[in-house]
Amino acid sequence: MAIPKSAVAVLILLLFVETVELSWCSAVINLQCRGNERQALLELKQGLVDTSNRLSSWVGQDCCKWEGVGCNNRTGHIVKLDLRNPFPVGFQRYEDYGNVPHDKACLRIIEENLTSLVILDLSSNHFQGTIPNAILNMTSLKVLNLSNNQFTSDIPILHELRNLYKLQILDLSSNQFGGEAIKPSGNFSSPSIADKLETLHLFKNQLNGYLPGWLYQLKNLKNLDLSANSFQGPIPESFGNLSKLKVLSLGFNKLSGPIPATLGRLPILSVLDLSSNQLTGSLPETLGELSELRVLDLYNNSFSGHVSEVHFAKLSKLQVLRLSRNSLSLKTKPGWLPPFQLEHIGLGFCQLGPLFPDWLQTQTRYTFLDMSRAGISDSIPFWFENLPSQLNFIDISNNQIYGTMPNLVKSRTPVRLFFNSNKFEGSFPFFPSNVEVLDICNNMISGQIPENISDMLPALIFLGLSNNTLHGSIPSSLCKIRKLQYLDLSKDNLSGHLPQCMSELQMAEVIDLSSNNLSGTIPSSIGELSILRSLRLSNNSFHGELPPALRHCRSLSILDVGENTLSGAIPTWIGESLSSLKILRLRSNMYDGSISPKLCRLTNLQILDVARNNLSGTIPPCFANFKGMVSNQKEGRYGFSNATFYADKLTQVIKGIEREYVKILSLVVNLDLSHNNFVGQIPEQLTSLSGLIGLNLSENHLSGNIPKKIGQMRSLESLDLSINHLSGTIPQSISLLSSLSRLNLSFNHLSGPIPLGSQLRTFQDVTIYKGNHELCGPPLVQNCPEDEPPQTQKHADNEEDDNFKMRWFYIGMASGFVVGIWGVCSVLFFKKSWRYAYFRFIEDLIAELMRK
Repeated sequence: MAIPKSAVAVLILLLFVETVELSWCSAVINLQCRGNERQALLELKQGLVDTSNRLSSWVGQDCCKWEGVGCNNRTGHIVKLDLRNPFPVGFQRYEDYGNVPHDKACLRIIEENLTSLVILDLSSNHFQGTIPNAILNMTSLKVLNLSNNQFTSDIPILHELRNLYKLQILDLSSNQFGGEAIKPSGNFSSPSIADKLETLHLFKNQLNGYLPGWLYQLKNLKNLDLSANSFQGPIPESFGNLSKLKVLSLGFNKLSGPIPATLGRLPILSVLDLSSNQLTGSLPETLGELSELRVLDLYNNSFSGHVSEVHFAKLSKLQVLRLSRNSLSLKTKPGWLPPFQLEHIGLGFCQLGPLFPDWLQTQTRYTFLDMSRAGISDSIPFWFENLPSQLNFIDISNNQIYGTMPNLVKSRTPVRLFFNSNKFEGSFPFFPSNVEVLDICNNMISGQIPENISDMLPALIFLGLSNNTLHGSIPSSLCKIRKLQYLDLSKDNLSGHLPQCMSELQMAEVIDLSSNNLSGTIPSSIGELSILRSLRLSNNSFHGELPPALRHCRSLSILDVGENTLSGAIPTWIGESLSSLKILRLRSNMYDGSISPKLCRLTNLQILDVARNNLSGTIPPCFANFKGMVSNQKEGRYGFSNATFYADKLTQVIKGIEREYVKILSLVVNLDLSHNNFVGQIPEQLTSLSGLIGLNLSENHLSGNIPKKIGQMRSLESLDLSINHLSGTIPQSISLLSSLSRLNLSFNHLSGPIPLGSQLRTFQDVTIYKGNHELCGPPLVQNCPEDEPPQTQKHADNEEDDNFKMRWFYIGMASGFVVGIWGVCSVLFFKKSWRYAYFRFIEDLIAELMRK
């Protein structure tokens, strides 16, 4: 909805003058402000909703001393009225600012002469609708800033603003301009906006289509930012004609194709940002001609090929180099001396190895170093320990670096170190005391965690020691690292009991101690960690019951205590208190009894794994309350960790395979009740859990039929109902499970034909149905009687008909023979002359035969 045009003019009149002279002051030396202007401001104040009391200084006679008001020091006229929202959009207190005046006070000031208005800044407010006509007629504007609002446009933006022919800076970023809104609707007539425009900012809108090649007509353009939109297609070669361009930002779009070599013709280009697109091909060697380039950002594309010294030949002013997440190979000659001194080095995923690049030791100013996944198979060179003291980020993870870790002992700023997934060995090394993030997971570090670790690393917020060969107990001094938020000591050989002092880790969000040799009971002190979000204690030797104090960890979304010897009934307080829980894993313990319906209160639950316990009773029908297992909840499903340096993980058995899910954990939806003693029928209500990808009810004592509506569970990829007492036929709807890739119905009492369906025909393994002796049909060799082919039945019918006719033929023939014989015999018996004649005929016949 468009705001009142008059309100726009009042909300921000940063400058209007009646003379050519521009002078910015906050007070008048000898002159007080004009009375009519002061009165207009007081009426304006009454028309504003000022809940933050920002206008409390608007009292007294001299309005030139009021906050946000500036006057010309010669004439006393108000030349500046700054009511911009001082807080960015989305800030907590945003709603207190930027309210539109709604009475006649605005009309009072609009009567003044606005033809000399030079700067108009309406940024960071809540304006909606199209750009008001009042702005379109301000032909003296040199600076127009409408950023961080919700403006839209029905016609191409530059055409709409074409009359602002003196405009030098146009900032429309962070709005809702969409479509092809920068496409001109015709040629620019002179004078027009194209004449003097130097800065065009349109980042973070909803623009799409191809990048307009006509932008090269903006001959004075120095700064072009079109990033964070949805532009696609190639980068126009005509951009190489923007000879005055200093900044070109096209990142976070959908651009494709190669970098045009013409960009190397831009003589004063300082910033080239093409990051996070779909660009391909090799880097043009002409980039090495950009002698004024300070920032080269090609991060996260699909570039390939070699990068050599030629690409950096004249880049003596280069400070930021971001080539990470491409398939580039950076190969330079031994002894190469770069012409630059970098402050940011991003070479992750580039092929640098097998040796450390020796040119790196010439760089002394960098604060950021990323050489992760760089194909390095080398030991740490001696000079690596003498890194710049201002360095605050090092990532050399996911290489094959061997030997001992470097002793980095100096750093002026908090530092984040990622040495994980290499082949480092030896004992726990020394690090700078102001390390914030330390990730040395997936190496071969041995020995014990230092007893004085809190003195060595007091500033830690993340400590990752997972998957090494550390042994011994967890030192109690760990509890003194009060800023610790993420603790990952999983997959080591740690033993002993958990320290009772863990309640002191009040900032802890994630605690992962899984896959160790820890024993004893779970300390109730963990229940005092009010912001704890993930607790993983699986695959240890904890016994007893879950401490009831855990009910106070109301922020828990992951609770994994599987593979221990915990006993008793599943606590009812889990369902009563842990309403944020999304993953509950109690697998392979000694839990018994039935599942309380109170567990069904966990409506956000996405994974429930209670397999391999001694649970009994029936499956609660109220499991249908698990809305986190419904497919329409997948959008916006929780992202586990917001930290860039940690990803939640969980082990699940799906499709018969045990796998640790990390990156796609948020997509895993699983219900596993297998290897228990559940009885009764499978609740029909379970079929409403349409988001499940895995359902395992095997090895129980379930009876009755498979639910007829099981075909509603369209997301199922794995279904295991084996080793139960299920009976009846397999529902025809099971053929609707188009995503199903693993099925096991063996060892039940199922009968009748196996349903036909395109997906079921892919299952040719007969063991799927083994142990169901009354099942028939493909892929089994046992045919179903009612399913015999029609032609076979017709043949049988014809054969039966022929047999019927033959039987009656022989019966008729026999009857005729009997009747005929009886007739002849009767005549011979009653007529003597016939009888003598017959016997003479027989005697003569025998005599004749004897002669022959």
